[in-house]
Amino acid sequence: MISHQFRRAPFLIALVFVLLLLLNGWDASTILRSKAAAQETVTEGVYQWRQSYMALREVLGQWEKKYRRDDSIQDLISLYAMVGLDRYGLRTNADNVILNTIEPIVQNNLHIGLTKICLISTRGADHDSLLVEAHDYETLFRGLSQLADQPDIHIGKISIKGDSSLATANLGDFCILLRTSQS
Repeated sequence: MISHQFRRAPFLIALVFVLLLLLNGWDASTILRSKAAAQETVTEGVYQWRQSYMALREVLGQWEKKYRRDDSIQDLISLYAMVGLDRYGLRTNADNVILNTIEPIVQNNLHIGLTKICLISTRGADHDSLLVEAHDYETLFRGLSQLADQPDIHIGKISIKGDSSLATANLGDFCILLRTSQS
């Protein structure tokens, strides 16, 4: 009888060993599945972040094309030259152009990385605007339209003067938008 129990002992030991292996294997499998799920979540997050970054990179490229850096402007002469009124058939007396204001552009109480630099003329009836001229009204209107289409130029109001031999206009709140060097 004892010998019969000893014969079953290796079988029982093997059975217990197999059960322990199965339980430990099940626990290890559960841990491995949870780690794989966590890794999949992290991988998905990185993928979504990368997609957002790639979309933002396009916007940043457009931002850099539209707005020049403020460190590219050394003085009033280089600022005036950057505007390039003559490209639009417009002109003004550069000796009468001065800086009016320089201020950061703020949106939702945050500086968005743009600085607004406004210019005015010291001559003319309206001292809060930039006085521009063209050789005729057609050139004046076309030039003003092209100038207003520039994303880095802001014109608050335009007053056309029809009482002189030259086609003239006062550009109220005439400002150039530049990217700040910190952005």
